[in-house]
Amino acid sequence: MSAARRGAIPRGSPRSARRAGGVADVAAGESCTVLVLAAGRSTRMKSEKSKLLHLLRGKPILARTLVNAGEVGRVYCVVGDGADEMRAIAEEHGAQVIVQEPPLGTGHAVLCAEQSLRGRSGTLLILNGDVPLAGPEILSSLVAFHVARRCDLTVLSTRPPDPGRYGRIVRRGSDLEAIVEYLDASARVRAVGEINAGIYCARIPAVFPYLHKLTNKNEKREYYLTDLVAVLRRARRKVACMFMPAWRELLGINDRTDLDEAEAILNRGKIRALQREGVSVRSSCNTFIGDDVSIAPDTTVHPFSIIDGKTRIGRHCVIMPFTRVVDSTLGDRVTVLGSSLIVDSVIEGGSTVGPFCHLRGRTRILRDSKVGNFVEMKKTAFGPASKAMHLTYLGDATVGEAVNVGAGTITCNYDGVSKNPTHVERGVFIGSGTELVAPVRVGEGAYVAAGSTITEDVPAGSLGIARARQITKEGWAARRKGKS
Repeated sequence: MSAARRGAIPRGSPRSARRAGGVADVAAGESCTVLVLAAGRSTRMKSEKSKLLHLLRGKPILARTLVNAGEVGRVYCVVGDGADEMRAIAEEHGAQVIVQEPPLGTGHAVLCAEQSLRGRSGTLLILNGDVPLAGPEILSSLVAFHVARRCDLTVLSTRPPDPGRYGRIVRRGSDLEAIVEYLDASARVRAVGEINAGIYCARIPAVFPYLHKLTNKNEKREYYLTDLVAVLRRARRKVACMFMPAWRELLGINDRTDLDEAEAILNRGKIRALQREGVSVRSSCNTFIGDDVSIAPDTTVHPFSIIDGKTRIGRHCVIMPFTRVVDSTLGDRVTVLGSSLIVDSVIEGGSTVGPFCHLRGRTRILRDSKVGNFVEMKKTAFGPASKAMHLTYLGDATVGEAVNVGAGTITCNYDGVSKNPTHVERGVFIGSGTELVAPVRVGEGAYVAAGSTITEDVPAGSLGIARARQITKEGWAARRKGKS
C-alpha cells in the first residue's frame, strides 16, 4: 500500500492508464475524468465500518461503483484518512487515491482533488461511491448531455416514489435554481419529489475557482458540493439538470434498507437475463443467482435456491428448492434434489445428488452417478455410474466405476495428524455400516460385509469381513427382569 501525501496521489497503475479514455469519449468526443467520493462517515448504516465496505451481492459497494466508473474514464477516488480497506479497493480497481482529511463535506472532497487533476482538461464526472447501480450507459449519457449543451455544471436527477432524505431539486420553470440538502430544507422544499442523484459533470479546470467560494453555513457545518449550483448561477455560468426516470438505477445506498433494495434490483436483473436466454426460474423473488453464474438453456431452478460464485450449470438440469451451489460446475442433465449444499465441486452429466447432500473440497461426481440422502463427500472422486444413497461420509477417497456404497459407510480418513486416502476400485460392493480406516484399498470386484471395520487392504474379487463374532445368551433378558 502506497503512502500518499494528503491531497496527493500515488503513481497510477497500467490499468488506470488504459482507462484514460472510455465510453464517455465515444459518446461525447472528449476526455473524461471520473472522481468517486468515498470519504463520508456513513452514519445511517449504523455500522462500525463504512457503508461502502458492505457487500452488495458479494462485492463491496465501492468496488461496484469503481467498476462502472472505470468504463467511462480515468478514475480518481477520494477516501478518508486511515481508510486502508477503501484505499485497497480503489487501488485494486485501478483508481488513483486522494486523501481527504478532515472530512468536511462533498465540496471539500472535490477540492482535495484540485492538485491531483492539475494539467487535466475536459469533463469531470463526479459521483458518490454509494451509487453502484448507475451503470456505464447512465454515466456516459450524462457526460454526453453535459458536453452537448456546453454546461459548466450538470446535475443528474430522478423522482423515486419515496424521496426520503435525499437532497431536493429546486427549479424555476425548467431551470435548475438550487439543490437543497434534506436537513436544511423547509417543509415546502421537502415536499418536492425530484431528488439529486449524487452524480455531476463539471469542466476541468474551470470548476475549481468556484468550489473555493463554497461556505459551510448549514446544519452539518460542511462544504456541500450541491451549493455549487447557487455559486455558479450567481456568476451567470450555465447550469443544467438532466432528469432520468429510471430511479431504481440511481438508488443511493444510505442504510440497510437501501442495500436490500439494491440486492433485489440486481438479482432480478440477473434472473431476467437468464430467463431471456431460456432458463426457467420458478420464482425470481425467492431465488438468488450471482453475477458470475452461467446457466445453459432448458435448465430449471426452483424457489429458495442460492447459486453463487463462478458456478457453471449445463442444459436440462433441475435445481430443487433450498439448494445452494457455489463455485461449482454441473454438466448436462444433472438433478440436485432439495436442501443440498455443493461447494467447489464438479457433478458430471446424468448424475443425481440429494436431498440433504453436502459436496465440498474439490469433490468430483462422475457421469451417471447417484448420491443420495445425507451423504457428505470431501475431496472425493466418485463414479462413474456409482451409488451412495444414504447416510455416508467419503473423505479423501477415490471411488471407481459402478461401485455400490451401502448406507452408513464412512471413511476414517484423519488420524489426528494427516488426511489419508481411501481407494475403492471398479465394481466393489460396500455393505452398510462399514468403516474404511485409511489408508486402505478395496480391490476391483471385491465385497465388504456389512458392519465391517476395514483396516487392511481387500484384494480384488475377495470378501472382506471385519467384525466381532455375535454371542447370543438365550433367556438373559427374562432373568435380568426377574432380578429387578
